[in-house]
Amino acid sequence: MTRYVLMALCALLCTACSLDDFVTNERGLNEYSVSTLITPDSLIEEFSVLSGSETIYGLRVRQPALRRVNPHPTIVYHHGNKHHLVEYWDRVELLFRAGFDVVIYDYRGFGRSTGASTEASLLADAESVVRWVRERPDVDTAFIYAYGYSLGGVPALHHAVDLGGVRGIVLESVF
Repeated sequence: MTRYVLMALCALLCTACSLDDFVTNERGLNEYSVSTLITPDSLIEEFSVLSGSETIYGLRVRQPALRRVNPHPTIVYHHGNKHHLVEYWDRVELLFRAGFDVVIYDYRGFGRSTGASTEASLLADAESVVRWVRERPDVDTAFIYAYGYSLGGVPALHHAVDLGGVRGIVLESVF
């Protein structure tokens, strides 16, 4: 019995020492191809920001002018690990249909973003994207929400607690 407990403890310690190996995505992209059935192409904006010396890419979906309410809410969606933002597009569409503008981005080494992810870069990438969102003249900074799915819970919490300026936070399936 003691032997099994020690083996389990050793396995736990080996996996808990760092998230760096957990924060990887080996499938890069040359371009984003997302469904436009719910979110028309004219409402999707691709953007890029610098995070350190790396380029972070993402997509922003805006409500059409006729559906915008004042104040208008924006969700910054921090996605999970092992996938790029295209794999989470159904969630973006759901939030868009609920009336939100949505910003989703890829961490370093995910999708089109350059570099390699680490725990530190995950937070730095979130900071760069949040800064970009806040600087947009068409974003009501009093109505920004952080949404974190799985691994994205880490940068979402960083966004809400350390960076501040969020109206609310949603954490889904956070480890």
